Amino acid sequence: MPTQDLDTRRGSSPGTQQALRTLAEAGYRLGIIANTAWPGFCMDRAFAGVGLLPFLSIRIYSGDIGIAKPDPAIFHLAQRAGGLEGKRILYVGNDVEADIQGAAAVGWSTAFRRAGHATTDGLADVEFDDISELVRFCLGQ
Repeated sequence: MPTQDLDTRRGSSPGTQQALRTLAEAGYRLGIIANTAWPGFCMDRAFAGVGLLPFLSIRIYSGDIGIAKPDPAIFHLAQRAGGLEGKRILYVGNDVEADIQGAAAVGWSTAFRRAGHATTDGLADVEFDDISELVRFCLGQ
């Protein structure tokens, strides 16, 4: 079964698993910052269920730490966990305030996944509709 079909059936966006695999194989270190009331072990199970957990080496869940995006503290925590800083980090999100403004406020590069006609009006460094566009951007293609 193609990865895209697997992703769709299990609830993640089409092509996400392959995109993360491609980026990981290219040397990118991947992670997630999630605003969620779910405890981390539940989030990990959900990501494992759609085949994404092996690619997410850094996982920060607001429900576990009591801090949520766009609070700079949650981004700083992820930054320390990843051992990188500033523009070397590309934060991908779909919420302008929590994701794009939050990450930009701590000096990170940002990518916005548009939903329909949504846009950041130039606030994000890059905007995309399909995850394959993000992969091409990251790989300089």
